[in-house]
Amino acid sequence: MPIKYQKLLCLLLPVICSQVLAFGQWQTYTNANFIYDITAIQNKLYCATKGGLTIFDKETQAVIQVLTNTDGLPQNQCLCIAKDDSNNLWIGTDGAGLVIFEPQNQIFQSYRSSQFPTIIKCILISSDTILVGSDNGFYVINTRGTFNLPDDDQIIHFIKSTHPELMSDNILSFGATDYFWIGTNRGLVSLNRDLDTLNSYSRPFGDSVKAMTVISDTLFIATERGIARFNGTGFEPVLNLATPVQDLAFHLNSFYLAADDGLFRYSQQRIDTIWKEPTQCIITDSLLFCGMGGAKDWGFGLRVLSDTIDTLWKNFYSIGLITNNIFSLVTNNMGEIYACHNAQGLSRLSTYGYWIHLYSPLYGARVLAKDRENRIWLGHFSLAGGLSFYDPQADSWGIVQWGESNKRNIINALGIDHKDTKWVWNGFGVIVAIDASSNQIEFPNLGIAPPPGRDYGYEFSFDSKDRVWLGTTQGLLMFDYKGTLFNPGDDEKKVYTEFSGLPSPEIVSVAVDTKDRIWVGTANGAAVLDNEKVSIINTQNSQILSNDIKKVRVDNWGIVWFLTARGLCRYDPHTRRWTNYTQSNSQVIPNPDPMSLTNFYTSLYIDDVHRFLLVGTQAGLSRLNFESIYEPTFSSIRVFPNPCIKGIHEGVTFDSLPSNSKILIYSLSGTLLTELLVNQEYHQAFFNAQDYPSGIYLGLILSPAGKRVEKFAIIR
Repeated sequence: MPIKYQKLLCLLLPVICSQVLAFGQWQTYTNANFIYDITAIQNKLYCATKGGLTIFDKETQAVIQVLTNTDGLPQNQCLCIAKDDSNNLWIGTDGAGLVIFEPQNQIFQSYRSSQFPTIIKCILISSDTILVGSDNGFYVINTRGTFNLPDDDQIIHFIKSTHPELMSDNILSFGATDYFWIGTNRGLVSLNRDLDTLNSYSRPFGDSVKAMTVISDTLFIATERGIARFNGTGFEPVLNLATPVQDLAFHLNSFYLAADDGLFRYSQQRIDTIWKEPTQCIITDSLLFCGMGGAKDWGFGLRVLSDTIDTLWKNFYSIGLITNNIFSLVTNNMGEIYACHNAQGLSRLSTYGYWIHLYSPLYGARVLAKDRENRIWLGHFSLAGGLSFYDPQADSWGIVQWGESNKRNIINALGIDHKDTKWVWNGFGVIVAIDASSNQIEFPNLGIAPPPGRDYGYEFSFDSKDRVWLGTTQGLLMFDYKGTLFNPGDDEKKVYTEFSGLPSPEIVSVAVDTKDRIWVGTANGAAVLDNEKVSIINTQNSQILSNDIKKVRVDNWGIVWFLTARGLCRYDPHTRRWTNYTQSNSQVIPNPDPMSLTNFYTSLYIDDVHRFLLVGTQAGLSRLNFESIYEPTFSSIRVFPNPCIKGIHEGVTFDSLPSNSKILIYSLSGTLLTELLVNQEYHQAFFNAQDYPSGIYLGLILSPAGKRVEKFAIIR
C-alpha cells in the first residue's frame, strides 16, 4: 500500500454519536371533523373541534385553516367558542381552560389559567359581560370593555356551596334575555343583570338543559325530553322528543334541534328528520350550518343545509387523519407517513403534504411495519384478522391469514428483519416467520404463554447477528435461529426476567442499537442489556420523565428515545445527557389530563433518512423535524450502515458533514473511485454500494476546516 494511504488509515477516528440536537418546527396533524361549537365573524365560521380551531370560508366554501397547539392553541380539544364585541374569540378547552384568540393577528393567549378550571364547557358573551361554565359552577367576568386586557377584569364565581339556588355545579348551557339563564344537569337558574339574585327552576322539562334560544324575547330551552317555553313564571312543553338535544336554533319559522340521533325540524306541529348522523351544534346565518358529531376520535365535519330544499345538504371536511387515536406509525422510503387507528383505516401523508385515506380489507389494525419492497404491513388484532399489506406502487392490498376465525389471526406483535422476514407473535403465543419468498415456519415451543392482549401491542427487534428479540408478558425473549430459519435443530433461546435484573416481567417495547445493546421499556422503568449485564433506568437514578415507558427507539446517531406517560425523553449514552420534551416546554401534542390519561402517548417512530420523529397520541400526531443547533464538525460525522450489506442496504450515507464538504471514495489499495455529491442543506452524501464489489473502502472528507478519513465495508 502506498505510504500516503497508510497515513490515511492512521487518521481513522471512531464515529462519535454525541452531537447535540435542537428541534426545529413541530407539526401537529389531527382529525378536526368532530365539531362542538361554531361562531361567525363576517364571511368566516370558526369551529371548536376535537382537533383544534378550524376556519371555514363561506365564500369559497372550504376549510381554509386548522389551528392547533403548534400555532399557539394551548389544547387542541376545543369545547365551546364565542365572539366578543371586538371580534376576539373566547374558546373553552378540554385541558387548558379559557383561551382568547385574536383572528386578525392569529394570536392565542390563556386567560387567567390559575383562576379557572382546565375544562370549560360553555361560554356566553353579552356586551362587556362573559359567562363561563364548567364542572365547578360558573364564572361571570366583567371585562370593563377591555377584552384583550384581562388584568383589570372583575370575576365572580358561582358554585352551589355558596349559592344554594344553583342546583348543580355541572353547567351545560347559557341564555340571555333581561336575565342571564344558566342550564345545568339538574334544571335551570336565572340570574339578574345586577348579579345578586338567583332563581331556581327545578326540572323545567326534564333535567339537563343542554341548549337555549331566544325568540322575540321569549326563552326556549332544549332538554332530554324536548323543547319548553318560559311563560313568565315557569316552563311549558312545546315539543316532546325522546332524544337528548345538543343544540337548538330557530330558522325560517322553524325550530331545528341538533341531537345524537340527527337533525330534526319542528314546524307547524310537525317534526321531520333531516338526517340521522349525530349533530352537535347549529349556527344560523343566511344559511343553516351544523357542526357534526361522530365517534370518539372523528366526526362528520361541517354540514350546510340547502336554502331551497331542506332535505338536501352538503358536507365540508377538514382533511387530516382518519381518526385522532393512533396505534402505530411507520414511514416509507420516500418519507411518506402511515398511521393506523385500530380499525380498517390507514392514514397516509404524501410527500406533497396531503392526506390520503386507505382502508385495509381486514379490521382491527394495531401495528405497522415496512418491508424491502416499500410495502406497508398491518398486524390485525382479531380472530378474522391476520396480516394485510398495502403496495403503494400498485395501489393494491394483499392479506395473509390463518383460517377464517382463528387465534393465529390475532397479531400481538409484528416485525420485519434485515432479511425481509416477517415475524409475528399470535394469539396462541406462537411465533411465526414468513421469509421474503412467503415461506412460513412456526416456533411453538419457545416457552412463552399466549399474551392477554394489549391495546398498543408488543414489539420485535433484531440485532446485527440476526437474533430476534421480543417483549412479552413474561420477560424479554432472545431467539437465535443461527441463520438457518427452516432448520430449528440448532436454535437457541433465552428469556430475561425480573430475576435477570429487568424492572418488570412485562416488556412493552424493545429496541437494538448499533452496538447490539438491547433497550427495553416497561411500566416500571427502562433497562439496557449490554453483554448480559442489565442496567435499570428510572426516575430515581436518571432524569427520565416517568417510569411508565410506552415506547423506546434508537436513532442512527445512537441516541435513545423514550416515550413515557409524561412526555418524550432523549438520552445520549455517550455524554449521558438527558433532554426532555413535555407540553410545557415543547409543542408535542398536550395531554389534557396527565393524571388519568396515562396511555395518551401511544407510538414513536424515527425516520433517520428524512430526519424527523413522529409521536402518536390519542389526540393526533406530532412530527418533529430535526435541525442541528451547531454547525456540524468532524466529531459529529456519521457513516452508516457500516458494514453495508448488499441486497439489504442500498448504500452508505455520510451524515452530519461540515458545510462545503466534499467526499472522495478510494479503494483500500488507494485507487480513486468517485467523488460524492454532497447535499449541503442536509449535510449528507450517499454512496451507492450496488455498483461496487465487497471490500473495504475509504472515504476522504475534505472541508475548509480540515480533512478526515472514514473506513467502511461492503459485504454480501
